[in-house]
Amino acid sequence: MTARIHVARLITIAAVAGFSAGLLAPLAHADETPARVPGETERAKLAPIVMQNYRPHDARGINMFETPKLDNVPYDGFKLNWGGSFTQEFQALHESNSAQPVIVGGVNQNQLLQIGSGFNNAMANMYLDAQLAKNIRVEMTSYLSTRHHNDTWVKDGFLLIDGSPWANTTLDNIMKYATAAARCSTRSSAT
Repeated sequence: MTARIHVARLITIAAVAGFSAGLLAPLAHADETPARVPGETERAKLAPIVMQNYRPHDARGINMFETPKLDNVPYDGFKLNWGGSFTQEFQALHESNSAQPVIVGGVNQNQLLQIGSGFNNAMANMYLDAQLAKNIRVEMTSYLSTRHHNDTWVKDGFLLIDGSPWANTTLDNIMKYATAAARCSTRSSAT
């Protein structure tokens, strides 16, 4: 690994850690006191949903397999959200085997490999969400680092249209139930 790639990865991990810690999250207005979301604490406040038909990337998006058709956020212009997630796992496994030794070529075929404790490779994701127009959104997820992919690559992205961009009653009625999505899934290395 060259020094340039190593420094770029360290900067990326530091940026994602900053996003994860909420340092770059939008600040709430002092006069607003929104209702608490389950799981939210004074130290870990969830970012408000500011885009239409948005599936959150945090715990609120669990078991939500498609973007919701709820239009509970009014459109008030272009919005851009950056987000990230980071995990550092510690693994401490122990195993045993009570099978009888089977010696083949001087090697016990039933003996388990010695495993130990330690940290797995850190994993980081970056999210980009943009509200382009009323009921029109773009989303992209990038893997910055995972166990088997040490390079940065785009996991998926899509253009989502949840409402008619034109004032047309027929299209408005169809879009109450339908969603148009143009999805892409590429594996483009950025190292």
